[in-house]
Amino acid sequence: GVPVAHYVEVDFAGFQELVDALGGVRVDVPVQIKDPNVGSGVIPAGPHKLNGNQALMLVRSRAFPTGDIQRIANQQVFLKALAKEVLAVRDPLRLRAVLSAAAETVTSDMSVTEMIDLGVGLKGMNPDDLETVSVPGEPGYIGGGSYIIHDPEAFAAMMARIDAGEPAIAAQDPKAVVPAEVRVLVHNGAGVDGVASAAAAVLSEAGFDVTGTGNAPTFEYDKTLVVYSGTSPAMAQAVLEELGRGELSPVNGQYSFEGDVLVIVGSDWAAAN
Repeated sequence: GVPVAHYVEVDFAGFQELVDALGGVRVDVPVQIKDPNVGSGVIPAGPHKLNGNQALMLVRSRAFPTGDIQRIANQQVFLKALAKEVLAVRDPLRLRAVLSAAAETVTSDMSVTEMIDLGVGLKGMNPDDLETVSVPGEPGYIGGGSYIIHDPEAFAAMMARIDAGEPAIAAQDPKAVVPAEVRVLVHNGAGVDGVASAAAAVLSEAGFDVTGTGNAPTFEYDKTLVVYSGTSPAMAQAVLEELGRGELSPVNGQYSFEGDVLVIVGSDWAAAN
């Protein structure tokens, strides 16, 4: 088990107040946010300074092809951006004011003084060193319900790296990957005829073992995804470098496929090729 030292609970209103107390948070939004269930308007993908209402839209929306998995990824991106914004406050008086405002909007087992001391103690930390990960696992059904079934061995290995002060995701060198040993499945996620075959041809020409092509469950992928399991991030990186476009995505229990890497070709790759 993983011990929980402290907890902080915040409701929607408190979350918005916290972001606004900072004067907004600069975030590189991973995907377009357009979800009438969480707010009106659209937040395009890309760098933005979000106010409280916009930030709440980002972390609440699940209107994506991968649903909750993308929402978790968005939340992780936002938390790192929030930490960066807080750590960028140089004025000790303003920092205490921000942390005091935060303390008033949350429920926690820590006192206001403890939260302020914690925030002050993080000064000097490089926010890029903050790592966010998800529990390794695969999709599955239990009693008719959809779950992510965790991988005990991969989880134990990840926790061993964390306990040793190492990155949670083991570093691997994509240059050491032998393309012929990488099995790649390519799916069309853009809804444009021929893009899966075209991407597959690029990878085959580079020596990768393309096991097949097909269609993704939806054609709503704006960005090309190179999906990998916990054992193949270096393989995925090598595939991404060959495609020249897209982003890496751990399987996170959302995708089920045979092979080492799944490529979902998005409209970005289709437009560029």
